[in-house]
Amino acid sequence: MSTTNQFLSHLNPTQRRAVEHFCGPLLVVAGAGSGKTRALTYRIAHLILQYRVDPENILAVTFTNKAAREMKERVQKLFAEQLAMAEYGEKFDLLPEHEQTQLKSRVWRNYIKEMWVGTFHSLFARVLRFDVDKYQDEKGRKWDRNFSFLMSQMPKL
Repeated sequence: MSTTNQFLSHLNPTQRRAVEHFCGPLLVVAGAGSGKTRALTYRIAHLILQYRVDPENILAVTFTNKAAREMKERVQKLFAEQLAMAEYGEKFDLLPEHEQTQLKSRVWRNYIKEMWVGTFHSLFARVLRFDVDKYQDEKGRKWDRNFSFLMSQMPKL
């Protein structure tokens, strides 16, 4: 069994189809507990490992900060597990704690940190902060990256 087949063997056929989709964007819509996060996590890892997609070119939008953190943690764990087998020939969980920490730190620096994973709001704020200091309005006013959003509810119609 190839490395890719072993890596994807933990997925059901529907999840695997979503993970292996390569040309163009993919929208995954399914019910609670159906394995969406698992499929998206494996998809991110597969794009990086199989197709060498740069992590900064990956955008994953979630509805909650908790889901975004969980997705990043799951991708980090997948990569750490892959590295543990490749470098130590052992499962990640069987490595001494300091080696686990080193692997996770390396994965964070090389992959997770650069990915665009978050809520609509957090990703939008990141986009705005990216170059906001280069813009000014017609009166010459400039903005800096230290800004906040004010949210209000839409009036009911």
